[in-house]
Amino acid sequence: MDNPDWRNILQGLSISGMVRQLAENCVLQKISDNTVNLLLSAGFRQLQNVKAEKRLQQALSEYFDADIKLEITVGTIGSSASDTVPMDKIETPAQTMAREIDERQRRAEAAIEEDSFVQAMKKNFNAEVIPGSVKPVSDQAIEDKPVNNGEQMTTNIENEVIR
Repeated sequence: MDNPDWRNILQGLSISGMVRQLAENCVLQKISDNTVNLLLSAGFRQLQNVKAEKRLQQALSEYFDADIKLEITVGTIGSSASDTVPMDKIETPAQTMAREIDERQRRAEAAIEEDSFVQAMKKNFNAEVIPGSVKPVSDQAIEDKPVNNGEQMTTNIENEVIR
């Protein structure tokens, strides 16, 4: 087996709850000889237990269609895990998801601040964006409700963001 991306593997596993939390807070150190070595972030060691490890091992065996041995060590993420990725760039899938959510939030807030309607409301009526009111639109919402002319965005801004 080669060393595929841990986040991609997780997407293919049939796990949930505590087992998913355990997996999402690990980084893949290596896969060799049907052994998957994971490094669990020390702050999440409470997720490690025999039952969760057994279920994760079972899901990995199903995913790879092989008898997989799972080895999880607890440590500091970024201190090891890969020779090809700089140490300060190593993230657990949970850390990656949190960073991506933060980035989407910052982009949404910047888009509102740059919006011409918002700028006009601020200039002409001394309006302000209500702190915490800007939320990124989910990818699913974009697919479900396409905006043809910006009218929906303006309505949402008027009703929920500006005071």
